[in-house]
Amino acid sequence: MVPLNVRSAYSLLQSPMLPSQYVTQANQFGYAAIGLADEQNLYAMVNFYQYANKNELKPLLGLTLEVYGLINTSMTFPLHVYVQNQTGYQNLLAIASQQRTQTNALDLAKLAQEQKLEGLFLVIPPTSELSLNLMNAPVYGKQVMAQFQTYVHSSRLYLGIDLQMDAELLALEKQLSQEMDVPLLAFDEIRYAQPQDHFAYKILTYLKVGETISNIGAIQQEAGEQALRPMDDWYQAYIDVELKEAADQTELLAQQVDFIIPQRKVDLPHFYESSSATRQKLWELTQSQLAQLQVANQQQKIYQERLAYELKVINDLDFNDYFLIVWDVINFAKQNEIMTGPGRGSVAGSLVAYCLGITEVDPIANELLFERFLNPKRSQMPDIDIDIPDNKREMVLDYLHTKYGHDQVAQIITFSTMGMKQSLRDVARVFGLKPAEIDQLARSLPKDATSLQEAYQKSQSFQNAIIDLPVDGQLLLKTALQLTGIPRNSSLHAAGVVISSAPLINSIPVQIGEDGRLVTQLTKNPVEQLGLLKIDFLALSNLNILAIALHEVHKVKPNFDLQAIDLNDAETLALFGLGQTNGIFQFESNGMKQMLRQMQPDRFDDLVAANALYRPGPMANIPHFIARKHHEEANPTIDLTIDQLLAPTYGVIVYQEQVMRVAEDFAGFSLAEADLLRRAISKKDIAQMETVKQQFMQGAQAKGQSAAASKEVYQYIERFGAYGFNKSHAVAYSKLAFELAYLKVHYPLAFYKAVLNLEINNQAKVRIYINEAKMRDVKVLGPQINQSFAGYTVVNDHLQMGLASIKGLRKDFRDHLINLRQEAGPFNNLGDFLLRIDQTFRQMKFLEPLIMAGGLDALQPNRKMLSYILPGYLDAVQLAGNSLDLLNRLKPKQVAMEDYSKLEKLNQEFEVLGIYLSGHPLEKILQEVTIDTYTNISELSANQNGIKLILMIDKIKIIRTKKGTQMAFVDAADLTGKISLTIFPKQYQKYQNALIEGGLIAVYGNIEYQRNQVDLQLLVDQLIPANDLLHSKEPVVNVAVNYGVWYIRPHLWPIPDERLTNIAQIAQEFPGMNLVILVNPKNKNQALRLSSGYNLASGLPVKQRLVRIFGEQNISFKPAKDVDKQ
Repeated sequence: MVPLNVRSAYSLLQSPMLPSQYVTQANQFGYAAIGLADEQNLYAMVNFYQYANKNELKPLLGLTLEVYGLINTSMTFPLHVYVQNQTGYQNLLAIASQQRTQTNALDLAKLAQEQKLEGLFLVIPPTSELSLNLMNAPVYGKQVMAQFQTYVHSSRLYLGIDLQMDAELLALEKQLSQEMDVPLLAFDEIRYAQPQDHFAYKILTYLKVGETISNIGAIQQEAGEQALRPMDDWYQAYIDVELKEAADQTELLAQQVDFIIPQRKVDLPHFYESSSATRQKLWELTQSQLAQLQVANQQQKIYQERLAYELKVINDLDFNDYFLIVWDVINFAKQNEIMTGPGRGSVAGSLVAYCLGITEVDPIANELLFERFLNPKRSQMPDIDIDIPDNKREMVLDYLHTKYGHDQVAQIITFSTMGMKQSLRDVARVFGLKPAEIDQLARSLPKDATSLQEAYQKSQSFQNAIIDLPVDGQLLLKTALQLTGIPRNSSLHAAGVVISSAPLINSIPVQIGEDGRLVTQLTKNPVEQLGLLKIDFLALSNLNILAIALHEVHKVKPNFDLQAIDLNDAETLALFGLGQTNGIFQFESNGMKQMLRQMQPDRFDDLVAANALYRPGPMANIPHFIARKHHEEANPTIDLTIDQLLAPTYGVIVYQEQVMRVAEDFAGFSLAEADLLRRAISKKDIAQMETVKQQFMQGAQAKGQSAAASKEVYQYIERFGAYGFNKSHAVAYSKLAFELAYLKVHYPLAFYKAVLNLEINNQAKVRIYINEAKMRDVKVLGPQINQSFAGYTVVNDHLQMGLASIKGLRKDFRDHLINLRQEAGPFNNLGDFLLRIDQTFRQMKFLEPLIMAGGLDALQPNRKMLSYILPGYLDAVQLAGNSLDLLNRLKPKQVAMEDYSKLEKLNQEFEVLGIYLSGHPLEKILQEVTIDTYTNISELSANQNGIKLILMIDKIKIIRTKKGTQMAFVDAADLTGKISLTIFPKQYQKYQNALIEGGLIAVYGNIEYQRNQVDLQLLVDQLIPANDLLHSKEPVVNVAVNYGVWYIRPHLWPIPDERLTNIAQIAQEFPGMNLVILVNPKNKNQALRLSSGYNLASGLPVKQRLVRIFGEQNISFKPAKDVDKQ
């Protein structure tokens, strides 16, 4: 028997069964062939086909269609089609595409007329137009069948039945089968792999329609009749009801199936009809640009030879069209002032790409390798990904559709799968839980859990949340576990676009996206396997920043050329060394800033290395790199050839290209062969690694190296090369980062205008950037009714905040104000303003945010008075109509009153702008103290210890504990945000006199999550009035608390490299200023102080990590005050 009427999880929310699960179960149940017919899509087509073949099962590819009735023409009914041969396969692609690119159901007559039913088996399911008419009157049933037979030959037409059919209907279909010579076919519906999956399936059906289950127990009792059965059991069930022939027909159908999903060579659109014209165009473009490069005479030959070599490889692999297609898109972007990135991935290693303007990185000057990008020994299509500003992607897509045709260009589909939190929420919703209960359940999930099972095993709070549910918590959890990982809905791949030389439906099924453009029904990997050109157009917001900033720079310096800046500019490198990299692409994280401060980069190459090293795996080499750069640790001596190659990175293998160079210079590999070695090591391909190892050993010894030296070098590159990063990518993205940093240093007004407009809705980042701008002497003006536009603008060498920054100010009101000002000039006074604005907006609720932000200060600087008199003004305007004279007579008299206090104004500004704009009491303190000693609230994260903050107190709540002692909860803020302080009884008793609302304090403590597991709190250890810092010039607390020593006694001496790597990883996660000293376990008088790159924070989380590695008895921490006593 062969299961045919099968749905997978890709019939979205209609089955919990993934194709892999289906194939595995079918294999275990003894099937030799299996079918799949998802609902109106071929999403699972390639995966199902490949899984089945891999498990030596014959795949029968089908589709469940929705078609108009043949005699009930106003109604739609399901119909199943299955591929018989290669013609049928092509027709299936066309039908599946038609089903999802038109709004109406399919017309069977039209499909037949267009010969799209050729090569396909048609199965009329048990519930269909035929069954409906048979039950009404058999004569109508015969009419339906006769219609089918006019469209499809009887040899390809089947009448599906199942074991659950009504006895009367089954008898009628048996009779019809004999009379019309259409065989019966066992066609039981299968939605899941095992009977126990029935409940999960039912949950999905309720989820799909947005309903809740009223009787969970009743559904639990339902039999799993739509499960896949063991083949013998299923076959016997048909024998038992004397329908053996229907079961046998499934195998007869399968025997007739003969098709393949072809794995084609990439079918590129032709740039020119003639391949010779394409080749010539590529040569002309690259030669023309090479001539414009400022290449020294002595290097001309090197560049010409490299270019000739690359062009030959590209031509031999038949990729000329590919490069010209990408060049054409880049050229379109440049002609339309669309900024593109400097390069992404290994393409930066190509001189051809550099000459075409696809990249902005000179591969020869940066020692990048073409073979890392395009290896003639691998002959596979290289990836050329293009970064573009996120607000220009639509323009590029429009161009592609116009140039190649709408039927030859498509975006790529992707699927959102149910994560553990999503599945938990979905199942809880179907179980009938209230939104608040669902939120509480989701919040109880531990953040570090990788699965629901792990969460339940490790988290007592999550266990309690499950137990406390008003429904069967264990059933809910079990069901959520079952559904985790299945696709929930489809969406668009963030970047992928496919381009074909012919209509896409010749190769893949497609559908219509929300924007009216085609979308593939297959994800990116199957798309590429089927021979389509995929180009990733990645929307990169940093290019928006660069474009906006450059536009502003060119207003004052029209000839400024970003490509001509010095990539070793000392001021820009100093910014990196200070870790002041907010807004700088890929260098913004706290960990990266910490590394930069330790590294102190003094050349562009250091930034490239930092970019490559700050990733999981390579991170372990950061302490070595930094220590060796600062001569605190010697470079290892391996072999003279290797030492010279690794000298620029201090003996650390940072880049994959270094592995390739070692193989070339030490073992005589060609760079193409070296790339295969690099690939084997990075992918940890054991079989391939053994092959290349033997080749490496033989090649090295052929060059005169000893067997021992060859083995040592190979082991070294195998050990460290696995973590090497693509230098081409690191150089390109570091260049983009450097360009942004250069603008930040030399053109701060332009830079901050750009970043603030990009992040205008992210108040946390706005606070960071505005405070940074002030530190760089950029004057930031608050919103002003007569100056501000929507976003940030540059006005008279100042940065003017826009009206869009005011929280609560409606967009339509904002646009209205700007339009009024542009049409009739600035507002002259309050009366003029109120008369000119539309009556809709003459309400306090619209005007209050403007007042609080200071937006009306130009009309009335006393905000308190304005708030007081404005209601009377609004009444007067209502009575005055459009008469300014009448308004002047009716308006309320101004009342002398003091304005809001400085603190009140600051709090109002913070409420509507998210920042203390017009000044802050903390600013004086911050100007006087060593700011690097302190942390901004915006930079905090959970589990940070030994944190120092300078804050202004907003609110104080004092409570009594169960023991009767007092403690406090304090809301406080700095220039970048707000935080809650928890002051326990011991600390409260000691520091209570410093707690005054509006007061300034300096605090020291540890950061934890609050109970909601979202907001942060500081557990206060020490606290002093911030003004004390001005007198003592000291940090908030005695620095000895944070600068102590970790003593570690390793099990082995000298300490193994793996253990050093463990410490390095902890140092990256918990960086600090505490020294690390290793003590010989056999001689306590022998100790080794590790370099500063290994310095750790203090606190329990660090100790717990160290204890796990070295044991409780081998770890101790001594604060500096205790160290001094020794």
